[in-house]
Amino acid sequence: QGTFSFHINTLYPQDFHLATVRAMFGVLGSALVPLSFLTVWELTGSIPAAVIAAVAMLTDHYMHRLCTLILLDGPLILGILASVYCSIRFHNTKEKVWSRWWWVQLSATGVCLGTIMSIKYIAVFTVVFVGLHTAYQLVIILTEPNKSMWLVVPHTAARALCLILLPLGLYLATFVLHFAVLNKWMPDSGGFYHTRFTSSFDNTEYDNKFFPKYLDYGANITLKNNLAMSGYLESWYDLFPSAFTAPCQQITLTTLKDSESITWTLRFVNVTAGQVEDTNGVRPEGRRVVHNGDHIVLTHQATGRSMRTHGHRAPITRRHFQVCGYGDDGEAGPFETWQILVPGMAEGTPIETLGTDFLLMNFKMNCYLANPGNTDLPNWAFQSAKEVTCTRNREAHGLLWHVNWVNATRLPLTRTAREYSMSLWEKIVHQHEAMMLGNSGLRPKKEDLQNSARPWMWPLLYRLQVLCVYTVDAISRHLNATVTPTDSLTNSTIPTPSHGANNTTSLTTSTIPTTSHGANNTTSLTNST
Repeated sequence: QGTFSFHINTLYPQDFHLATVRAMFGVLGSALVPLSFLTVWELTGSIPAAVIAAVAMLTDHYMHRLCTLILLDGPLILGILASVYCSIRFHNTKEKVWSRWWWVQLSATGVCLGTIMSIKYIAVFTVVFVGLHTAYQLVIILTEPNKSMWLVVPHTAARALCLILLPLGLYLATFVLHFAVLNKWMPDSGGFYHTRFTSSFDNTEYDNKFFPKYLDYGANITLKNNLAMSGYLESWYDLFPSAFTAPCQQITLTTLKDSESITWTLRFVNVTAGQVEDTNGVRPEGRRVVHNGDHIVLTHQATGRSMRTHGHRAPITRRHFQVCGYGDDGEAGPFETWQILVPGMAEGTPIETLGTDFLLMNFKMNCYLANPGNTDLPNWAFQSAKEVTCTRNREAHGLLWHVNWVNATRLPLTRTAREYSMSLWEKIVHQHEAMMLGNSGLRPKKEDLQNSARPWMWPLLYRLQVLCVYTVDAISRHLNATVTPTDSLTNSTIPTPSHGANNTTSLTTSTIPTTSHGANNTTSLTNST
């Protein structure tokens, strides 16, 4: 329905069939046992070895717990094992080349590869394994004596069809299905994506809202950076710390839509006369429309400071210039003057609301307003803010901006945001950009890093994966709480409290303590039920 966030320890909706969903993951997990048997049997031809592999999978308690949760890991492991199995089966049908069974095994391998890549990108290692195995097969065919070298051409074409095009088509089909089924937008999550992406969904702030076709001066607007996972251009009264850069009013990016901090007034600058024109006056021909190539001033509505850049370095990205708020009551000068530039558009063309992506070049510094890769600012920026800078490198990423919302316009409201929404292919590309940037920005917390397993521990089973961390007090509060039998929690039955230095509980795959350590009143919950 587009309303449930799936945050840990939140109650599922009453109409959510929890037992059905978990049963599905349990059935998929149970398929690992026979598939392990068949894979080892195909590899070795030994019944005892296959039985040992199946028993090892059957008695792996961690796999039991993993497959009872609503997580992607169970289906992913099943898909990886199925990919390896089908690849081996295809290799063992080399005596029946070009037969129907040969094509079935080759196509099944491609279907499994497309499936696991649609689940998690960690499956790329399985794709590499199958790819290397396929290359080995082609080398064998190429070097086989008494046969033509041209025989490798149809074999290569068949493998390219089934192991490249088929998985790619299946992977893209999952996104088509995703956007067709999940067509409602999650409230308060629009700051991460382009406005044209957000407006293509139902249940958004743009439903039944109309906007002017063009921008006009004097309107109050909100700006967003085109880079996924970036957010709105915002400002507030706090100053940059002098230890980092010049102590002027902070201008940053935020994904939180607070109308007070993200609203800017658009004003026209007459460069020839050297002054900012009065936006309250109406010319005989009507309100002035913003055009490509115009010089403007963006004044923060709440604080009255205008956005500027100057020779001081940015607080984090030191090779860029600082962007900040300056002046009182809309005061502006050359450093606060910006030129709107639309790539590929003729100068003097009107700027369309929501539908035009543009650059903002500073009149004095000849640099472009930039989002330098969603760079997080320190705690003095309240942790949720990202850096805004000005760079002279026009080829840099994060230079494009667009208008997200328009208020106080005097132009007729004739356009809806849905008219500017992205096409299906554009949505797929933008979604991938968001996923890549989101994954690259994941950083483990310090306390989680201390409890996590290092790569060298994985093959040795030196330490199990830590799923959650809880305090002992929180467990006691939960056990003493009144919970109705119909209440269900997401992937856990213990509420998550704040992390602390002491009194912590490391929960891996269970909810019952098995070992108690007295040093810091710590309880380790490992493989037990």
